[in-house]
Amino acid sequence: MKAKIKDELIQKLQKILSFGITPDLWMHEITQIHYITVTIHFIDKDWMLNSRILAIREMEGKKTGDNIRHEVDGVLQEFGIKMEQDDVTFVTDNGFNVVAALRAPLKQISCCGHNLNLVIANTLDDISADMLLLSTLLTATKNIVTHAKRTGIHSQFEKTLKQEIPTR
Repeated sequence: MKAKIKDELIQKLQKILSFGITPDLWMHEITQIHYITVTIHFIDKDWMLNSRILAIREMEGKKTGDNIRHEVDGVLQEFGIKMEQDDVTFVTDNGFNVVAALRAPLKQISCCGHNLNLVIANTLDDISADMLLLSTLLTATKNIVTHAKRTGIHSQFEKTLKQEIPTR
């Protein structure tokens, strides 16, 4: 069954004009085993986007550019695809080792989804830092108002100070 599905996919890929390949390195949380997943993306004759996982393999040894390239090349060869083909573009995260694995003359671009996620995460980190600063400033301001009310200093102001009340 598995061989038949693989053979059908190989036949289908021979008719496709252009591919996107996404290699992804990841680690199983429980077993701590490192894996590489190689996925192919293409638009078929009916203009439908297709994505197929070609392989999930254990990544033994160091996750160097050369080792990653070797694993990806091995998977693609099983499906009759040469890494150097003009119609193959690799879409990757920004990991140095993955970028190094797919360096020129191969066509490699950064995944816009991954980059967008990095931008959003960075922005949220900045907002969190700003929110912490704002919270600190609000607490200090509340303490000043409380001090002015308790000591009676507020009676010397032209305008009255208001305590923060959640319903205001």
